Amino acid sequence: MGTAGITHFHQGDIDTPVLCHVYKQSDGYPESLGDQIKAILGSKNIVNGIRFDLENQANGMGCAAAQFIAEIKDGTGGIYMIASAPDWADYDYHIYHEGKMPQASYPPARLMMKIMSGNDVRWQGKIEDFDSASLYENDEA
Repeated sequence: MGTAGITHFHQGDIDTPVLCHVYKQSDGYPESLGDQIKAILGSKNIVNGIRFDLENQANGMGCAAAQFIAEIKDGTGGIYMIASAPDWADYDYHIYHEGKMPQASYPPARLMMKIMSGNDVRWQGKIEDFDSASLYENDEA
C-alpha cells in the first residue's frame, strides 16, 4: 500500500474554503509530493488578472491548482481530483496564499503550504522555502 497524500487548494488564505482536492495514491510523503509541490508552485507569482510585467504567474488559486494538476498528472491512475477529502491520508498539503489577493498594480502574493500528518503540523511556510530534508533533522539527533 502506498503513502497517500492529498493536496488541498484553498480559495485564498488558510481559513478560506477549499477549491479542490488532489489525491496522490502513492509517494505522498514530503520528500516526494512536498518536493513536487515546491518544484511546480514554489516560484509562482499569484496575481489577480494576468500581468505582462511578471513571469511564472498564476491568475488566482484556481489557475495555480490547474497548473499543478497539468504538471503532475502523467497518464492513467496515480493522481485524482476528488470532491471531498477523506480523513485517512498519510499527509495533507494545504496550499493557500497570504492575505488578500493583490490587484494588478500591487506586488503578487506568494503561495504558502501547511503539511499535516494526522493532527500534527509537520511544516508551514512559503512553498519556496520548503526543504524536505529539514523535516528529519530532529529525528536524527
